[in-house]
Amino acid sequence: DVGKTASSVTEAVKQKNKNLQKTAKELTQMESIIIKIKENQRNLEKEKDFLSFSNFIRDTIKSSSEFVINEFIWEISSEANNIYCEIMDDHCSSLKWANDYDIKIESGGEISTFKQLSGGERMSAALSVRLSLLKILSNCDFVFLDEPTQNMDELRRENLSEQITKIKGFKQVFVISHDDTFNEKYAHVVKVEKINGESRVGSCST
Repeated sequence: DVGKTASSVTEAVKQKNKNLQKTAKELTQMESIIIKIKENQRNLEKEKDFLSFSNFIRDTIKSSSEFVINEFIWEISSEANNIYCEIMDDHCSSLKWANDYDIKIESGGEISTFKQLSGGERMSAALSVRLSLLKILSNCDFVFLDEPTQNMDELRRENLSEQITKIKGFKQVFVISHDDTFNEKYAHVVKVEKINGESRVGSCST
């Protein structure tokens, strides 16, 4: 009986030892998991800090870009207004290029939208904004203007042709037009004539 009891105790001790070894192994694994959890928590905190910083940068850039855009629009609008007044020979009127990119003309206390302008006024206003955009934002060395005096009366054609000669910031300005107003003002004039159904250079002057 004593032998049986001793054998049972020995077997129980062995089982306890196995359980202890298993528990110790599980504890080691749990400690490793806890270390990884703490490391993940630290990484999560870093990512939260980075996300917060990224949001700050994004919001700063967003608000700054709006400010920069508004500054550009104001500068372009101001230059376009100067050009428009020169073309129209009317410094009592004013052009405004709004933040919604609409063109508005104020004259005699009344404000007209682009759609309310006459054909010549539309051409003058649109061209003023385009020239202003080219002057301020473009890196091009040359510019082509196709029939810029279309729908304009004689006075406005003269004013516009004179204003185009004052464009700065370009190595070359090309004007394509049927209007003879440009002939006397420009350094180089190339006339193209249609002869027998073919377009040929009729004359050149410098």
